[in-house]
Formats: sequence, structure tokens, C-alpha cells
Amino acid sequence: MKKCIRYDLYIEECKPGKDYLYEMDCKESEEGNIRKIECNGVKYIEMVVRYDKG
Repeated sequence: MKKCIRYDLYIEECKPGKDYLYEMDCKESEEGNIRKIECNGVKYIEMVVRYDKG
């Protein structure tokens, strides 16, 4: 999977025709609500955050 870093430093899946700061090859795995992503040897996690209204 390819992920791209936008000029505002947000990481997203690469979209054709869009200009990016940097393009990375990534591997992704999920454990519960935590998504682990490894791109070019750098690991980071993405967590699902839920808010209870009340």
C-alpha cells in the first residue's frame, strides 16, 4: 500500500494526480481499535477515539 505525506504533513493514501511532499511504501495491520502502520521502516499507530455524549 502506498501512503503519501501532504504539504501540511497529513498522511493519507496516495491519490492520482495530486502533488505530495513524499511517497512511502507501507504495511498495515490491525489489533482491536489500534491500526499499526509501518512505512519505510518507521512504525506508527492510528487509534479509533470515541466520545460518549452525556
